[in-house]
Amino acid sequence: MSATVLLAIGALIAVGFVLLKTTAGGVAHSFSLAIGVAEGGYDASGNNLQNGTAPSRNHNPGDLTIDTIGKATGKSDDFVVYATDADGYAALDAQVNLWLTGESANATSDSTIAQISQFYTTDSPPGAQADWASNVASVLGVSVDTPIGQIGKPAGAAATPDQSAAVAPPAAIDSSGDLTLASASTATLDQVDDSGEGSEEDV
Repeated sequence: MSATVLLAIGALIAVGFVLLKTTAGGVAHSFSLAIGVAEGGYDASGNNLQNGTAPSRNHNPGDLTIDTIGKATGKSDDFVVYATDADGYAALDAQVNLWLTGESANATSDSTIAQISQFYTTDSPPGAQADWASNVASVLGVSVDTPIGQIGKPAGAAATPDQSAAVAPPAAIDSSGDLTLASASTATLDQVDDSGEGSEEDV
């Protein structure tokens, strides 16, 4: 097989990994959009409602208390402040990805929306967990008993972790002329668990 053919195959493999990343990232962001609605500052399309709520003022749709992406501009009470809504959603997507990939101490892709509400809203009044879970599920068009790894999948499909935190590098030809893939590196966030988990600070 010629080097040109091998390079073409390598390029196709690299494109496949990029497409996998984009598709999987959609699951995390869909869940983030639903959380933004449940927290009260954003609509289901991710638009800031400018309604004076903490998530809206802080550009922090998930009301996170820990900065998961290192772009915080400060804090307001216990909540992280971001300069833009895009940064706030990037931070929330990063948090959701920790759940989906099993890198969180509190949730995995098998955790249901109802289970996540139990630690994500611990500083809320009684009954708030059920309301939060119901709001998130309603935006996503699923039940509160749906595992988050199943969101966006046909019924009965196997759950797979979100791959947006791990992308394989392009294919390369090693010195023997064989097509190889360099080892994938996984970008992970530092595991932070202050054990006051809840108040939207899972990490």
